[in-house]
Amino acid sequence: MKQISFETLKGLNSQGVDPNLRGLTPSEVTTQRARYGTNKVVEVPGNLWLEIARDTLKDPMIWFLIGIGLVFLFIGNIGDAVILFSAIFPLVFMDAILHWRTQASTSSLKEQLATEVIVIRSPNTELKIDACDLVAGDLIKVFPGLFLPADGIFQVTQNLQIDESILTGEAFPIQKQATALNPFKIIEPGEISVNPNTLGLAGTKVLSGQGLLRVLQIGQKTAYGEIVQSVFSIQNERTPLQIAMTKMVQGLLYGGGVFCLLLAAVRIYQGHGWLDALLSAATLAVAAIPEEFPVVFTFFLGIGIYRLARQKALVRRAVSVENIGRITTICTDKTGTITRGRLELTHLEAFDGLTNHDVLSISLAASNPLALDPIDLAIQEVSQKEGISFEERFRVFPFNENTKRETAFIKTKDGKYSLQ
Repeated sequence: MKQISFETLKGLNSQGVDPNLRGLTPSEVTTQRARYGTNKVVEVPGNLWLEIARDTLKDPMIWFLIGIGLVFLFIGNIGDAVILFSAIFPLVFMDAILHWRTQASTSSLKEQLATEVIVIRSPNTELKIDACDLVAGDLIKVFPGLFLPADGIFQVTQNLQIDESILTGEAFPIQKQATALNPFKIIEPGEISVNPNTLGLAGTKVLSGQGLLRVLQIGQKTAYGEIVQSVFSIQNERTPLQIAMTKMVQGLLYGGGVFCLLLAAVRIYQGHGWLDALLSAATLAVAAIPEEFPVVFTFFLGIGIYRLARQKALVRRAVSVENIGRITTICTDKTGTITRGRLELTHLEAFDGLTNHDVLSISLAASNPLALDPIDLAIQEVSQKEGISFEERFRVFPFNENTKRETAFIKTKDGKYSLQ
């Protein structure tokens, strides 16, 4: 059993109307939107570019390189100024590239949600609306291929199967059933226990069947929205190597600064001017302070990111590469949460005089060519590689809970008929 709350439906009236078919009135939609906002599940908090600038400006070496570069620029030494400014570019743009990639990956999360949905609203009218305009209490029509745009409870189902692997890691379809509850009449405060097979979750995909989903949670209050937002709430902590390097650079910076001041004082004591003393101190600083450390560190992080990218791993922050290198043991669960989330046919076992080709042909004939079921897709993928094509299906009895199977009448290429 799973604990859920029906608090978002309080105040909605269902008297005299079948609660399984009743849609919201325009006034109720307005009230619900004022209470709970819009259905924006994936929303990046804050300003990414402002975050880049803030993190970059915390590095004292960048300020030092900028300062010395401006001095060389002021006295007309363009070549040295360009070299120093060029050393800043890797530091500034590495985080910019990574944040851009993160933003692109976040945008791809929106593809896991429907952009348009069909809702039933009072008086018993079907409307196609933008998914962002959904409100708690809306009744959504569910059909194959739809990515659920919100969390809710199924009030009507017909042979409904849903892929929930994106949230649970479970590759097999989940058979959904309608709830016996009237969600408008649950007056108990807090959460109550319901059958998880009656629930629909944002981001999950409808494989087969149809139904009606009563929306209970929208936006960042959905399970999918909470997961996405938790990623962006992670604090960007500095790695041990980064901390050690910062301390070393700061120590050398302070020590070099003292010697630079002494050198400037000596040059002035020897009768040289202020500009000569300043340039002498700056030259010593550039030679003594390891401004190349951040550049080299960034360069090697970039190599690590490139190697991980070749393995199709997205690195959100460059400094994560160092932490990955420190990992010695990875513990995972056994549900398949970190796998590709799809089934693959690996081998066949034929018996009673049949060949593997026969078994694959029969399996393909029994699968639905238009289905989204992962088992059907796995069979079709191998069949395509083996050059086996679909036979004509002229009558199909869909999968249901009573028969536990899908039955199809097949007309073979030699004109015969078979039942699969």
